[in-house]
Amino acid sequence: MTTTSLAVRWGDGRRADTDFAREQILDAAWRCYEANTVYKTSMEHIAREAKVSRTTVYRYFENRDEVLTGVVMRALHQLIDQIRNDVVETDNFGEFVVEALVRGVKAVPKSAVFSLMLQEQSTVISRVYIASPKTLSILIDFFSDRFELAKRAGELRDGVELLPMIDWLIHAVSAYMLAPTSMQSADDWRKMLRMFLVPALVRD
Repeated sequence: MTTTSLAVRWGDGRRADTDFAREQILDAAWRCYEANTVYKTSMEHIAREAKVSRTTVYRYFENRDEVLTGVVMRALHQLIDQIRNDVVETDNFGEFVVEALVRGVKAVPKSAVFSLMLQEQSTVISRVYIASPKTLSILIDFFSDRFELAKRAGELRDGVELLPMIDWLIHAVSAYMLAPTSMQSADDWRKMLRMFLVPALVRD
């Protein structure tokens, strides 16, 4: 839910455009999550922290799940940008996927947003799942160019398609992040991914 207004009064007396207002609400929501947990944070808490009315918050976000989605998607964009810079020089698609996942798995616990999310109740995680189309959109943008290059070069196994691959990666990596695992180091992850994932995606 968005607004076309270009000048809305903000909490400190300034006038704000839509992008600025949304960022201020997301910042306020994050501060509330840190102080109260996501589960206990209401739209009233967010409005109070942002120094605006609940009506103003609802002008930009339909409900608290949409605010939560905004916070998580913003963090995901930042994480993807970091990973993109790290894997740009990989030689082939298999190594591109391996290094992207390794860096993602190691970076998530260091992210304040994702670290907090991993500690939240399962009901909160399920609320974020509502944003899965947005998550897919971000990851499609990340993987699509390298996937198409690999496909044209004949690197991929027959039948490997982008969307099912991304969907599987999301669920597989999420399962490892949410459950205890003996794999601790980046090299452990590389070994596992090269053994089980890469052969399923690329030709020998």
